[in-house]
Order: sequence, then structure tokens, then C-alpha cells
Amino acid sequence: MMEDLTEEKIKETGGPAPIRLVSLLALLCLGVFVLFSFSEHRFSSAKQINSEPQIILPPAPVLSAHAYLVQIIGDSKPILKQRAWKPLPPASITKLITALLARELFSENTEIIISKEAKAVGEKISKLEVGTSMRRDEAIKAMLVESANDIAYATGEVVAMQADPYVENKKQILADMMNAKAKMLGMAHTSLLNPTGLDEEGHKTSAEDLFLLSQYLWYNDPWVWEITRNSEATVFTDRGEYTAVSTNVLLQEFPALRGGKTGLTDAAKGTLVLLYPLRNGKTAIVIILGSDDRFEDGRKIIHWLDSAFPEQ
Repeated sequence: MMEDLTEEKIKETGGPAPIRLVSLLALLCLGVFVLFSFSEHRFSSAKQINSEPQIILPPAPVLSAHAYLVQIIGDSKPILKQRAWKPLPPASITKLITALLARELFSENTEIIISKEAKAVGEKISKLEVGTSMRRDEAIKAMLVESANDIAYATGEVVAMQADPYVENKKQILADMMNAKAKMLGMAHTSLLNPTGLDEEGHKTSAEDLFLLSQYLWYNDPWVWEITRNSEATVFTDRGEYTAVSTNVLLQEFPALRGGKTGLTDAAKGTLVLLYPLRNGKTAIVIILGSDDRFEDGRKIIHWLDSAFPEQ
């Protein structure tokens, strides 16, 4: 009887209801607290991530170049650029891909012979006479250090003959091979027509594409950059040796440079590739196209890099 009365009284007064309400409120407050704490933790973590030191770059230098790009090897984005996508005549920077093909397609003992056609190519040529022979890497040294068009042309002839020893139109075969290599490297804005870089309608590439080529050489054939660090190089031929003098005047001003290639024609104006070590241990590739003063532009970018990446 007592149990029935108690149960009935509880039903009448609604005794447990406040207890349930208090419990629900407690659970709700606990949930809000946990949610707030989790959100605060996420906000704090994001703030901590975003608070990592960021490099603040100085204002870009004023250059005479129509297009340029500065990008650190291994990085996906440039740190400085202007019209980097635009296809422009590269002048003798073209010789980098000529050298790459020669190094990849035939052995070190392959002989490069200066032909009459090579000697007649004009512009900047070596002191070598028609019929002079040299091994592959000796030819590449002269071609890149002194930017000799006759040696680049002769090297291109051998590259074409590697594809077809009986080919008559060596120029077209070589152009096809150069463009196939460029495509393989992802050089989407490149169309190459000769091994020298002499002016020819349609012979163009972009600063972005030249970065891809330069970075590929850095990872896959660093010897090419090593020989371009020298102001002079001794070239050995079957008729003796001679000294090839570099066209890159910045090598003596900035001995830390890890390589480079120059170019100069009427259509291209001044062109330049530089590999410059930063004070953080990385290396930046500098591409300059269509410049009225390529070496002064190069100086400005090097000084800009020194200010952007000071000693730690």
C-alpha cells in the first residue's frame, strides 16, 4: 500500500522530471564545452601553422628584359617572373638542348668533324678549320663556353645522322629530334628549328620552358653546368688544342655562379641563363629573354636574390 501511494504521489508531483531536465542540461553543457574546446584547439593549431616564418621578398628589380623568370630548383612556383610564358627567340641558349641530345645519343668517343656547311653558318664561329675533328665532350665545351655556331652546327649534323645515317635533310631531322626532346621535358611553348639559336622565323621558346630544361640538366647531366662555370676551357682536337673563352662576363664578377649560358642575336636581343647559389643552400635558376642589357639585368637579379635570402 505504501509503495502504491509513493508511486502515485510521484506521478502526481512529477518528481523525476526536474532530475531528467537537469541531467539533459548537464549533458548539453558538456557537449558545448567539448565542441568549444575542440574548435579552440583547431583554431590554435591553424594559427600555429600559419605563424611559421614567411619569406618577405623585396620589390622586384627594374629590368630591361622583355621576359624573365627566377625559380628555385625543386620548387613548383617562381619567385620572380614577367611574361615567363611567352615564346621568344632564345638565341644561343638553344645550344643547351643541342648539347643534351649529343650527350644522350652518342658515346664520348664519337668524333665531331667541322664541315664546310658548319663553317659557313656565320655569326660567332670558332678558330677551327674545316676538317678539324674532336670528341663529343670537347665539341660541347667549345660550343657552350665560347658559344661557337660552327661547332654547334657540326654537332647537330652528327645528332641527325644518329637517327638516320643516310638522311639528306639533316636540318629537319634534327629539328624534329630537338622538339621531341622539348616535348618530353614538358616545354609546351617551344619550337626549335636549328642547333645554333641563330634567328629563324618560328624558332622560339619561353622562360618557363627554359627553366624546365635547365632543371633537367641540373638533375640529369650536371656536367653541362660544370663546364659553363669556367671563364676559359681548353679544347683538344686532332690538330692541337686551343683556349675557348667564355661569353659570360658575370663569371668573374660572381665566382659563386654554378653555370650559365648566354645568347645574342638581332631578333632575340640579349638572352641569359644563370644558376646562382642562395644563402639557404638552394640554387636559383635565372632566365632572361629579350634584354637590352642581359648582364646588367643578371647583376640586378643576383643582388636581388642576395637581399631576398640573406645569411641566417
